[in-house]
Amino acid sequence: MSDRSRTLPRRWLKRDYRVVLNPEFTVFLVNIGMRKRGWCGHWSQDIGARLKELKLKTLVLHWGVAFDKTSSENNCIVVTARNQRFEDGIIIDGWRRAGRLFWCPVIKDDEYEVEQHYGHSGITTWKENMQWSAWLQDQDETEAKPKEATASRRAASPADLADPPSELQVRDSDARAQR
Repeated sequence: MSDRSRTLPRRWLKRDYRVVLNPEFTVFLVNIGMRKRGWCGHWSQDIGARLKELKLKTLVLHWGVAFDKTSSENNCIVVTARNQRFEDGIIIDGWRRAGRLFWCPVIKDDEYEVEQHYGHSGITTWKENMQWSAWLQDQDETEAKPKEATASRRAASPADLADPPSELQVRDSDARAQR
């Protein structure tokens, strides 16, 4: 799995997403319509889909989200041993370094931790998204991806299954739901 996950982003995702400068600029290009894909969730979907093809027996794939539903949100794949806690897993993130694979233990990712005034807090903001983790762990290839990268309170219908919404779509739907 190590060789597969290490070469995935560099070989095809970076080329397919036509990454320029840094991840934030690529997201800007998606947001203004110059790119179709390039958000962190897109990277995680594509890396996760390729890793699912391995039909892992001793490892489990999870979907991680940090700073959920904020402008700083990031999504990644977290790999654990079977029956291991999410927090003890390893992050696989192709978006963060613009196609150069980033990996580290979840609890040691100081770029995504609860901030304190001085130094590192050591408290991770990474949480498991159960809906997307279910998609990663499902070995039935005929099932489509969940609609949103956040857990839903209702069961998804076939009409709900699509690519994740943009941050603006999520914020707009949240604002409508609060009215």
